[in-house]
Amino acid sequence: MYRRGKKTTHAVYGEDMGILAGDALLNYAYETMLRAACDMTDTYRERSIRAASVIAGKAGIYGMVGGQTLDVKLTGMPMNAGQLDYIFRLKTGALIEAAFMAGAILAGAPDEVTAKLEKAGDLVGVAFQIQDDILDVTSTMEVLGKPIGSDEKNHKSTYVTYEGIEKSKQDVADLSEKAIAQMETLVVKNEFLTELLRYLISREK
Repeated sequence: MYRRGKKTTHAVYGEDMGILAGDALLNYAYETMLRAACDMTDTYRERSIRAASVIAGKAGIYGMVGGQTLDVKLTGMPMNAGQLDYIFRLKTGALIEAAFMAGAILAGAPDEVTAKLEKAGDLVGVAFQIQDDILDVTSTMEVLGKPIGSDEKNHKSTYVTYEGIEKSKQDVADLSEKAIAQMETLVVKNEFLTELLRYLISREK
């Protein structure tokens, strides 16, 4: 019912308007990407279309939508660690991969660089979602901006359910360092991006 301390769209305007708003925003994203591609010169148009294709794929049935579908389907049901990992990689990891990869493609990076960034995005995504599970147990409504303990109330299996708080925290740290190590294999180092990754993964809200 709350995100970032404010009532969600469906809480204010109803579930029907919430779903339609989501549909509209998803469509608007594709409109924006394709409009930009149409305005580009040939070289940048090809890059833009490739980047848009990656984003569309990572957001679709083999990415975010697929992960969310399984997450919703298995809520309140027994879930094994493999299913949980699969959900994390699709629901959260795929979108972060898309952001990393699209930037590389638009910049004209070689395919091997884009592949390394995809791997880094996967690691960040899993760590990000584990941290989300931790915060659902350890944070407060005031800090997190959304209700805590919702996973337990919904009888939802989480990373914390299987591994406990301390192991979960350690895995977030390990995955974070692996992601940063992956970034540091690139020719061009970016200290800002490294610090951003650490901030996103170890966030408190």
